[in-house]
Amino acid sequence: MKQTLLYYTLAFLSVCLFSCSNDQDTNDSLPDGMGLVDLNMESSTDIDIPIITKTEDRFVDVDVNDFYVEITNRDDQTLYKKFDAYRELRETSPLIIPVGSYNVLASSFPRKDTKVSNQPYFVGDMDFIVENQRTSDVRFKCTFQSIGIELRISDQFKELLENNPKNYAYEVIVYNDDASWKFLRDGEEKEMDPGYFLNPCKKLKVEVRVRLGSSNSWYPTRTYYLDNNEGEGECLLGEFYVINLDAGTEERSAFSLKASVKEAKE
Repeated sequence: MKQTLLYYTLAFLSVCLFSCSNDQDTNDSLPDGMGLVDLNMESSTDIDIPIITKTEDRFVDVDVNDFYVEITNRDDQTLYKKFDAYRELRETSPLIIPVGSYNVLASSFPRKDTKVSNQPYFVGDMDFIVENQRTSDVRFKCTFQSIGIELRISDQFKELLENNPKNYAYEVIVYNDDASWKFLRDGEEKEMDPGYFLNPCKKLKVEVRVRLGSSNSWYPTRTYYLDNNEGEGECLLGEFYVINLDAGTEERSAFSLKASVKEAKE
């Protein structure tokens, strides 16, 4: 049996996009019963992930101006106003809002019933109060709140796949408790986009199938369970797993897993 190695690495991401404050000043020009609210978000997405090579730019395309924003009245739990993109909010800011208690929520996309996505999920929210004839400057932050999963193919295995696609292939399926994400290379068919689970889980289940040197013979599916502490931890929002798949030429009777855990710098 030819050698196939599977291992994963983990980095914890805490990506701050916005800062928090709620400063208020009197504004006598406002109508009675109304307040002025200026919602501000910082656009920095600088990330340092020391364990993952060349992934400092992983979220370079994440643009806070594209974030979905909604404002909810906390007194009656009704949606007061929503914006499909933060840039739309800034075009109409500051907002004149009736006196009351509110919550603002921003996210990289509206979550709804999404359980797994090809987009990283950033989200943050903050409660604030609108007082009569006062101006409020509201600032808050969003963080990476999904479990990222990425598959990387070794140069050695990649060469085999490209030179002899009919005899070499793989299928890797990752499950959390209620969704799955597939990585596939079978001939010209290829699925390699990272996946992002939106719910935490006790473990990630990984099923691996490989085809090595034969057009019609797949090795039996091997199943692995990944977490952040070698079987004793959990898979939490804000973590990123990288699965590295390699196939060598030496005979070997089993796959193997190796793991390491790192935290991103604050």
